[in-house]
Amino acid sequence: MIIGIPVCQEIIAPRFDCAAEFLILELEGKEIVKRQVLSFVEQNPLRRALLMIQVPVDTIICSRIDNFSSRLLKDHRINIISEQHGPIEEVLAGWLPRLVAAVGEE
Repeated sequence: MIIGIPVCQEIIAPRFDCAAEFLILELEGKEIVKRQVLSFVEQNPLRRALLMIQVPVDTIICSRIDNFSSRLLKDHRINIISEQHGPIEEVLAGWLPRLVAAVGEE
């Protein structure tokens, strides 16, 4: 599973469509096996969404997301977990067990 998170320093960025960096996490089982940060200075929301499609991520964890990006990502079967705020590691601690369990159910 690959997770994409728009970030601003050590917290989840306030908006997906304005984030300059995305943390990409690759999971195998219950473990994070790869972390990378993708910098993105392009201001076009379409290009940000397309970047996540090209990675390709399975899930986006974000605070707020514009309707256009949300529809585009969902059309590509990318799960969106929105309204998440705060330090990245705290949010991940809450969501990783649920995401791993959901993959195990498939």
